[in-house]
Amino acid sequence: MANIVFYGDSNTYGYDARDFFGGRFSEKERWVSLVAKELGTGFNVIEEGLNGRRLPDIAIEESYLTHMTERLTYGDYFVIMLGTNDILHESHPDAKAAAHKMGRLLEWVSVPAFSQGFSVIVIAPVPIADSPEYHDHHEQSLILNTAYEKLCAEYGAVFMNADSWNVSLACDGVHFSEEGHSAFAEGFLRMFHNHSPKK
Repeated sequence: MANIVFYGDSNTYGYDARDFFGGRFSEKERWVSLVAKELGTGFNVIEEGLNGRRLPDIAIEESYLTHMTERLTYGDYFVIMLGTNDILHESHPDAKAAAHKMGRLLEWVSVPAFSQGFSVIVIAPVPIADSPEYHDHHEQSLILNTAYEKLCAEYGAVFMNADSWNVSLACDGVHFSEEGHSAFAEGFLRMFHNHSPKK
């Protein structure tokens, strides 16, 4: 059985923007659970989504990253979808600074990935919706996704761009709607089956 770790923020956690108290979509609705159901018994899906998570400071979070990756071996996958909060929560969002942090993460994870034989997948997040309030954030999230593609080529990670999956967002323009979770799962599975490394 192959392990697949999904390391992400609130959209990986399945946060439901309609719930003021921070609830999440059910297992029947959120994309990681839909992916797990489709992949079936051949995969052990490990959810590592956390509301508000930003790209990690390696010096501070190395032990946590090691905990997630030390169980992985040949034929396993470590999937990263982060960066939205690094853009969203800045009054002057800077895609270059966020991309630098992703580069540090990929540099770090490439060492155990090579020695243990697992594959790294980076999902460029669905961009923050364009609006008068978040126009700069939208533009920077697009720039960030382009930077991710270049970083993946540099570090040998599989690149997936969720912007092409027609994922609908909730009213806050950041989190997936119920329909968005379904579309995201479909988009991920399509690319995973067609383009990810084979076991």
